[in-house]
Amino acid sequence: MNVKQKTVSSEPDFEKKLFSFDKKIDEVSFEIDNLSELLISKRTAFKNDLKENKALKKNNQMNETDFESRKKILIETYSSEVKEIKTKLDLLINQNAAEYEKVVQLKSDPQSAVLKKQFQQEYVALKSEYKLAIIEIKEKKLANKELEKSAITEVKEKFLPQLAEKRDKILTTKKAISAKLITILFVTIAPVALLITLLVNYLVYYPLTNLDENGNPTAYDFSKYESIVAVVLAAILIIISIVFGYFFVRDATKRSVSERKKSFGKSAVIGLVTDFFDTIGVGSFAPTLVMMQAMGVSDNIKKVPGTLNVSHTIPVAIEAAVFIAAVDVEIITLLSLIICAVIGSYIGAALANKFNSLWIKLIMGIALFITGIMMILTHNDVQAIKSMGPGTNGLVGDGIPAWKLPTAMIIFVILGALMSLGVGLYAPAMATVVLMGINADVAFPIMMGSCAFLMPVGSFKFIQDKNYYPKVSIGITIGSSVGVPLAFLTVFVGLQVGLGLDKTQFINVLLWIVIAVVFYASITMVYDFYKTKRKLNFQKLQIE
Repeated sequence: MNVKQKTVSSEPDFEKKLFSFDKKIDEVSFEIDNLSELLISKRTAFKNDLKENKALKKNNQMNETDFESRKKILIETYSSEVKEIKTKLDLLINQNAAEYEKVVQLKSDPQSAVLKKQFQQEYVALKSEYKLAIIEIKEKKLANKELEKSAITEVKEKFLPQLAEKRDKILTTKKAISAKLITILFVTIAPVALLITLLVNYLVYYPLTNLDENGNPTAYDFSKYESIVAVVLAAILIIISIVFGYFFVRDATKRSVSERKKSFGKSAVIGLVTDFFDTIGVGSFAPTLVMMQAMGVSDNIKKVPGTLNVSHTIPVAIEAAVFIAAVDVEIITLLSLIICAVIGSYIGAALANKFNSLWIKLIMGIALFITGIMMILTHNDVQAIKSMGPGTNGLVGDGIPAWKLPTAMIIFVILGALMSLGVGLYAPAMATVVLMGINADVAFPIMMGSCAFLMPVGSFKFIQDKNYYPKVSIGITIGSSVGVPLAFLTVFVGLQVGLGLDKTQFINVLLWIVIAVVFYASITMVYDFYKTKRKLNFQKLQIE
């Protein structure tokens, strides 16, 4: 009897302790976000000040001595301020990580499960009451529709905040995944997925899809020039992925505390599904964007471009390492377009931090709409965009106009920048290379290689600026590391090799589905921009 009384009486203390820790983490997380924004603004202000001084010097409004003196002061001031902000950021992030481990332990306590069940019951009861209140208003059939609308608004204003509070309490008591477990999953799943896929590619897929004159499988020849280039590129990608993965996991596991109420499981599912599509050439950015919104793991559009790039960096590197098994594209064209895409991604990552979230939404919406059109025009069932000349394996060689390669390079700089803003590269890249006269099948190494090499550049900047969702990103990456080999084994090895089926129609159907998703995402984002802009203008008029 005494034990039971002790357990019951301890529940309020347990609840108070749990929510106290949770509130403290929220407060520190808010401060971390503010400092991250301050860091970005300091960097922008520093660059603008330098640019302004250079302009003054160029226009002879400032001599060399004054310019160097001001430049030195600016650099010293900026370095000192950034060092102070970064030191404080590191302290707060480590503090939050330590507090989060305490919360993880508390959530494993049986009392947390009891509280969760209680909050769930209260939530269900309150939701039923809310629905009943709405039904009662509608059944009254008020003559004036405005009165009915007003009554429903009052009910929503009464119940929705309470429902949100109950939902927040449920998430607070839900069992949390520890940073240690996230790290173990990451360092285990990604390397194993890469190893399995590479082995299947070299030992099964390549031999069975490259038959000799007698119809016998041909072993992968590592001594060929094309094979050497492919292996070197794959090795570079793997090294880049290891380095990137180290910094990514180190930052994400510490900062994932601020997203403890976002679902790690949902993020992993998003990664699995979207990179399954990506592996067969459909693309991942648009599906990821839609699934993030549908599953409620995104509430700040400004962090979406960074999340898309950071979360898909390693999966795309795995894809490229696997599919650039034999580089059939002319090497100067391949390297030129990859380098241009990398340059563009760095420019895009810098621009993403200068635009406010509202304008990023509009830019992404318009760019996605254009991408959707390009996907239709280059679709195998449409083929509205035809090659400019006979199909080639590159843009350098006899009979190929000299303007094609520079033009394609400029376009790939733009595509790289757009990718850092959250717009996928595959469809517009395919349209570009086909339009320039390159064979469609040869375009695949260009697309894969461009994405795989450009994404780490932009992603490092997003991580540096803390401008992404850490927990969501690492969840998507882990899920994607399963989605890539799953797609390769089921579609390329299973359907194409194992069953001898033509995968073209299968991929064509998926492409139409994703085109619909792209247009849905585009229209939704442009409409959200219009709706938010209209609301802000209305508020501005009220103030005036």
